[in-house]
Amino acid sequence: MKALFDTNVVIDYLVQRQPFYESARRLLEMVLAGEIKGIISAGTVTDIYYIVAKHIGSKQAIGTIKDLAEVLEITDTKASDIEEAFKLDFPDFEDAVQCAVAIRLKAEYIFTRNVKDFRRSPVAVISPAAYLEKG
Repeated sequence: MKALFDTNVVIDYLVQRQPFYESARRLLEMVLAGEIKGIISAGTVTDIYYIVAKHIGSKQAIGTIKDLAEVLEITDTKASDIEEAFKLDFPDFEDAVQCAVAIRLKAEYIFTRNVKDFRRSPVAVISPAAYLEKG
């Protein structure tokens, strides 16, 4: 199963943001176990760096991102993703780009805590907690 991880889920794990850390951790364990092919967009990486560096410092944030790159596949954002994002007409353009990347990669899910922001997504959108409850 292939899933795109939204920025907030990855940050929940990296900075152990409560009460969301546990479900993010469990999803990443599923990636490590080969049950999920986890993907993040290259744009997500810069957002993660910016936020995580505030918590743990620049040098540690870079190390953390290097470790993350060994677990999650980092994919580039293409011009066609931007064009698709315009068509999706989401309230938040960044979310539309994430969705467009998921569409291109034929992801089965987008994992995010901001499910309502992805209402128009043709890709199934689910929070980590809801996905884990599904079993």
